[in-house]
Amino acid sequence: MVTQPPHNPDLSAVAELAAQNRRDINALVEQMVEFSTTTRQAVEAMAEQMADAYARFVQQVTQAAEEDRAKIAALTDNVATLTDNVATLSNNVATLTDNVATLQEAVAALTEQQAQTNARLDDLTEQQAHTNTRLDDLTEQQAHTNARLDDLTEAQAQTNARLDDLTEAQAQTNASLAEHKTETTARFDALTDALAQTNAHLSTLSGHVANISGSRYEQHAARLASRHIRRRLQFSKATVSHKAWQPGAIIDDAADSNRITDAEADQLSRVDLLISGLDQHGQPAHVAAEISVTIQERDVTRAAQRARILRRVIGQATVAAVIGADIADDARQSAQRQEVTYIAIADQDD
Repeated sequence: MVTQPPHNPDLSAVAELAAQNRRDINALVEQMVEFSTTTRQAVEAMAEQMADAYARFVQQVTQAAEEDRAKIAALTDNVATLTDNVATLSNNVATLTDNVATLQEAVAALTEQQAQTNARLDDLTEQQAHTNTRLDDLTEQQAHTNARLDDLTEAQAQTNARLDDLTEAQAQTNASLAEHKTETTARFDALTDALAQTNAHLSTLSGHVANISGSRYEQHAARLASRHIRRRLQFSKATVSHKAWQPGAIIDDAADSNRITDAEADQLSRVDLLISGLDQHGQPAHVAAEISVTIQERDVTRAAQRARILRRVIGQATVAAVIGADIADDARQSAQRQEVTYIAIADQDD
């Protein structure tokens, strides 16, 4: 501070005051220089911190984009593989269908042969009846003449020989039919086993396709859920704080709490989606949601149970919700009974 001189100073007093003023001015200048240097250093340090933070942010965003591209490539390869498997299975089913047609033709041929055999047996039976008639005639003639007995005996021997031949032929026919029947049964058994294996492969393939479709829809619904919840439940600052494939701190901390059982902790860790924000009164609130393309009653029950557990552990408002492209009738009724909110998000393939 500059000292004001008195109204009537002498020369020495004026000189002293002037010197004091110079010292005060120099001290003030030194303070301003020191302040300017400190300010510049603080600004440079802040700029360096902001540059480091921006570099880390760019690195994180780049890494996340690379991971997403890798996941999309893996899903594309899986879909291509499944498509090839479906084509192979279709070819196998076509081959099996041809085999069944061939077997049916063989059965028809055997049936026709059996009909021919039965016709021959009918002919033989009729011939035997004629033979019996002739034997009766010969017996009557034998009573009249002994001379013809030898002829009748020889004729009877020939008849017996023919009967033996017919018996042997019938036995061969029966053996052939039994052999064909055994082969047919074995081929039918093999065909049944092949069809069972094909059905098992198709069931497994359907399960893989369903899992891929469900996972794709979960990610699609998770991207849109915050916007729907802000509109539907009047939430503000609603953001995703937990995903089934990307756990969040709220669920992890709640699951680690000593206030719940291991079974309840396991239930919390299975929450598909958690949206956190502020309710219409400005208080912290959460939405614990289950995601499925078609909502079933079990999805509603899980959402209600997991929301109750989280509400009790963290002591904050928690709404139970189910997110899907469609909902079954029994699931809709169950949601009304258990006060579970249904949020419809259309499938991106619709």
